[in-house]
Amino acid sequence: MRKFQFLLIAFGFLSSISVAQQKKTKPKLISTYPAEVNRPKLVVGLVVDQMRWDYLYRYYNRYTNGGFKRLINEGFSAENTYI
Repeated sequence: MRKFQFLLIAFGFLSSISVAQQKKTKPKLISTYPAEVNRPKLVVGLVVDQMRWDYLYRYYNRYTNGGFKRLINEGFSAENTYI
């Protein structure tokens, strides 16, 4: 009988500890960014396989203003990157 009471008390104690652990609230993160961020409407990722990176600059004068030339001038370019 004493063993049963001990197990019952131990079970109640352990279950109350587990419930206490679950009730902790996460701290609220305060953002330093403004409420409205200017985000682009479209993000384009271009990966060219089987084309050497120096061709982008070798044939630069042949590109039109709205195509590769715009991507080179206004976009992000990672040269000499090995994947």
